[in-house]
Amino acid sequence: MADQYLLTGSVLWCYDLELQQANLADEFRGMMSFTMPLHYHEGEIALTHNSIIINGDADLRIPLDNLQQLYMGFDEQYRRTFVKNGGLFWQPLKISYADNAQYRSIYLIIDFSWFSIVKNQLWYETLKAMLE
Repeated sequence: MADQYLLTGSVLWCYDLELQQANLADEFRGMMSFTMPLHYHEGEIALTHNSIIINGDADLRIPLDNLQQLYMGFDEQYRRTFVKNGGLFWQPLKISYADNAQYRSIYLIIDFSWFSIVKNQLWYETLKAMLE
């Protein structure tokens, strides 16, 4: 039986390690009009009762049992300077999880478009409720 999708959307995303390679040019581009927020991967995202599934230029499946931390906002890795208007209208969703013996973090921007609200808050609240 296939997993039932609770939420779906398009996603721009990156690993925290990729953000460590960002430079001043990336920050400048992020502040320009009509540029996408800083990301290294894109695709489709789905939430099931058991996992977060990302399919696109890189595929990722994160079992919800492996989640270590949910965080909504900017931090030392994904800075406000990476997005236009300094993140006035949305903030990235950071998901930290265990992957075998490693600890990984990804930053998500779900359903980004030029004229609508990013759905990160909905995903954050849904995941938080599922993990309580």
